[in-house]
Amino acid sequence: MVAQLLKFLLAVGIGAAGGMAFSLIGTPLPFMLGAMTATTIASFCKLPLAMPKLARNCLATVLGVMFGSVLDVSGIPTGSALVVLALLVVLYLASMVGLGWLFFRRAGFDSVTSYFAAVPGNLSEIVVLAEDCGADVKKVVLVHSARLAVTVTAISLSLRYLLGLEVVALTPKPGLPPGWLDLAILVGCAIVGSLAGKLLRIPAPFLIGPLIASIIVHAIPLTQSAPPAAMVAGAQAVLGTFIGVRFAGVRLNEVFGTLAISLIWALSALLLVAAFAAGVSYLLGEAFDAMLLAFSPGGVAEVSALAVAAHISLGFVATIQIIRMSCLVVIGPIVVRRLFGSKVTH
Repeated sequence: MVAQLLKFLLAVGIGAAGGMAFSLIGTPLPFMLGAMTATTIASFCKLPLAMPKLARNCLATVLGVMFGSVLDVSGIPTGSALVVLALLVVLYLASMVGLGWLFFRRAGFDSVTSYFAAVPGNLSEIVVLAEDCGADVKKVVLVHSARLAVTVTAISLSLRYLLGLEVVALTPKPGLPPGWLDLAILVGCAIVGSLAGKLLRIPAPFLIGPLIASIIVHAIPLTQSAPPAAMVAGAQAVLGTFIGVRFAGVRLNEVFGTLAISLIWALSALLLVAAFAAGVSYLLGEAFDAMLLAFSPGGVAEVSALAVAAHISLGFVATIQIIRMSCLVVIGPIVVRRLFGSKVTH
């Protein structure tokens, strides 16, 4: 227990230092990218790091409450537009999984591992299903860790340096600092939203549950405050640290080939997403940057943070991301049972 705590504190310390360094340099989304970069390097240098899932979930609630305080509900697609976008999400997922499966099969992965490596979903759920179906879990974890790290880095840099957007540090909207009553309401959003999200089995419940609760209390409005800026910066640093720590224990000489394959697929997947987003943007008349984020294969929290930092409609981006995760949660297990039902071990 003490050893795990020390590993956690070391990871947080390295992540915070990386975030501060990137903030001084002036990179986009510095606290998350800096923490991710620093802890990834530390992981490959074999430093003993650990990031409990509980810590990530707790900090995800902070981001969820903050996102809810700035989300513009007018950007959320409705009616026929929502139906069309949902159908496009299904098409996008089917195409990505199919192409990914072919890619990993050609790279020498077995059929089951190729499927789970190709699915652009939450790592925790994928690992459970992959283990049940007899996939090579180490390869699956490495592929998805690389996917998330490459997606967050490449898109944040592309938004600023290729699309010319001002991607800044993620901070709450300007306003009065929260008083004790405001803080109590925000904490209530985090707790009640998380519990409701788990009970209703919402995708990414520790993020989406508090986000919805925060939208409600700000719309009434019970409060107009957001979590303190220092807390939001800390949440981003923990989020970035969580990504970097996924590489802890990875020995480059043992997994170099798998890591190279993972990075090639992550970059290829981003190019495919960019092409898909460009086509959809042209057909529907929506902004390319919003489409790129909406369909990007990152985590909901990471992509939402990029949307807020780049001043892109969070309502639009988060809606498509939630549809993507919902499809994976609802349709994914059905596909797994159809394809690998006889291989499931428990």
